[in-house]
Amino acid sequence: MKVIPMFALLAFAVVASLVVLPASPASAAIPGLHDVEVQAAFGAPGRQISGSAQCPAGESLLSIGAGNADLTGFGHSSQSPGVARAVGAPIRPSPLNFLFLQATCAPFAQVPAGTVTVVAVAPASTSTLRTATARCRPGEIAYGGGGYLVPAQSTNPSLGGSRMVGSMVTADGTGWRVTVHTRQLTDTLHVRALCARLPGALLAPAVQAPRTVLVTTAGGYHSCPSSMQPLSGGAYIDNGSGGDSASARLEYSNRVPHPSRNGWFAAANNMQANDRLFVRVLCI
Repeated sequence: MKVIPMFALLAFAVVASLVVLPASPASAAIPGLHDVEVQAAFGAPGRQISGSAQCPAGESLLSIGAGNADLTGFGHSSQSPGVARAVGAPIRPSPLNFLFLQATCAPFAQVPAGTVTVVAVAPASTSTLRTATARCRPGEIAYGGGGYLVPAQSTNPSLGGSRMVGSMVTADGTGWRVTVHTRQLTDTLHVRALCARLPGALLAPAVQAPRTVLVTTAGGYHSCPSSMQPLSGGAYIDNGSGGDSASARLEYSNRVPHPSRNGWFAAANNMQANDRLFVRVLCI
């Protein structure tokens, strides 16, 4: 079932100049690229739930978005790479108390040539913070990625997370970084990135999304040129001076391929006065 992010109604378009990644003849759009969007799970507002989505037979999972919840993780399944998984606490009452999950899929034959998956793990710690960056090999771009917490002696997503600060391709495009907090100190964070050479792809510098009328929230889009299509993107919330936000929660981060936006959308809540939400999109 198709789901349109309701927060988008409050958001403003965010557009910035794009930079061409090194290398190249112009990259071609991926034929057959499309989104599978589902209400992946339902639960009481404020209570962590998890859900999954899968691409149709004969297709690969390239990138992942999620929302309508205080997210604590979303990414490729550690057990089945073709399955998208997400975890979060719904933010709205019934019947809108669902976890939105978006799987961006393409036919096997259209997957970027030479794609490999790299993994990084942040170990259990006495701190609530977990952050890790999955790095590609030299010359490759992280064109999809994400991550989620995993409890001790399990491969399933943890329901012990408290808030997600960010999940986004790095500024130079060579890795995927995830930052999240957990209430379960035995949780580890597993981050995955899909890597390949993408000549002519455009990686947008992260841009700041505007605050909404609610003041403690922010949301916005980062758009690709009309001649290109968004492949992936992400968001990160900082404290105004380059460090992680101490309280904000990522609420949406998903692809919006519609002609009027053609990019990536993100939203956050529980923001302090100096916090900033940054959005980044990768275009092909």
